[in-house]
Amino acid sequence: MKILLLFIAPLWCFQAQAQLRIGVQGGYNSSNLSPNKAASELFSYSTAAISGFNAGFVAEMRLADNWMFRPGILINGKGTRLKKIKTGWNDTSSRIIELHYIEIPLNIIHNWKTGKKSSAFVGAGLYVGRAFRGVEQGEGRRDTDSYYLWKRIEFKSHNTGQGLPTIVNRMDYGVNFIAGVERHGIQLIVSYSQGLHRVFPESLVFEDKFTTSVLSFSAAYFIKTKKK
Repeated sequence: MKILLLFIAPLWCFQAQAQLRIGVQGGYNSSNLSPNKAASELFSYSTAAISGFNAGFVAEMRLADNWMFRPGILINGKGTRLKKIKTGWNDTSSRIIELHYIEIPLNIIHNWKTGKKSSAFVGAGLYVGRAFRGVEQGEGRRDTDSYYLWKRIEFKSHNTGQGLPTIVNRMDYGVNFIAGVERHGIQLIVSYSQGLHRVFPESLVFEDKFTTSVLSFSAAYFIKTKKK
């Protein structure tokens, strides 16, 4: 929360003087959990990327010369395909974990002209998110039978049991890297986010610190401009 306030404060400081633009953004996410492989005493897992989406509002406020403050509020789809490749009971499974967050990215970008009506930009910053929905679905096989699973994710900050059902930390935060081009108020954006907070609370199942990683391809259209 302290980090969030440090990034919001400049917005109020420059609001009366700076050029402010507001727009809508949406796009495609390829998300995964890292590390790609992890093991505990009883379980061994590997992860693979799944598809998701991002959608919401962004703003740009000029700080100085070609530097801009770029906050936003997005719905961000994250998750992974989690494969259980070894257990003490010869139980293997493959499941997709889908998580949806309300997320606030706070980036600083540097913008430069590439043509009369076009520009490019790069930037970096932080994000904080809060999960509001999670689903786990897949199938598994034991020595004697196979099974299907579908369940809602439980959001808790601790897991004292074996990890079933899957329990996920509700909060997430991390770093952003962003680059893009703009023409006539339309931006094409590629960004990468790396989480710093563990997704699964530590337990006998998830001893390793799984964190989110998301590669996004998005488009933004700025619909309102306020000049000096």
